[in-house]
Amino acid sequence: MKQGIYDSDFLSSKEKNRVLRSILESGKKIDVLIAPAGAGKTSLFCDGDFVKSASSVENFDCFVILSASAKSKKSDTMLTDALSKIIHKANVTKGCVSYLHVNNFELKNRRNKRIQNGSIDNRAKTQLIGTKYSPLNQYDFISKIKMFANNFKLIIN
Repeated sequence: MKQGIYDSDFLSSKEKNRVLRSILESGKKIDVLIAPAGAGKTSLFCDGDFVKSASSVENFDCFVILSASAKSKKSDTMLTDALSKIIHKANVTKGCVSYLHVNNFELKNRRNKRIQNGSIDNRAKTQLIGTKYSPLNQYDFISKIKMFANNFKLIIN
């Protein structure tokens, strides 16, 4: 099976939503990996086949969606609308929703290293600097993800 990796950091702002919509509408199995910025989502899949355009979605049999989503302040469920849709599609396609946990001290160290050394994705240095202010692990948010996902795994790294 050919697995496509969706990482929005590798796509232009125009392509991000088109590609994600195509994946969600494909009916193919979707797994989700959620973790804070700097946890190592992209590194886990660096040798994988990243989905580069909406038209390339048809070339894959299944997908992994990488998400740095954090809890929403606008929703009682703590999940953004986008993450709710993604988890729903993972449930429908019998996929797995995983949370990659790295301790908060290590997250901060990794973010600082990435600012110094750069990243393999398309983000500019100013964007990498911005990740220093991204949320760390939010344990109430992880509990909500677990509650909404039919198949949930916690990965400790």
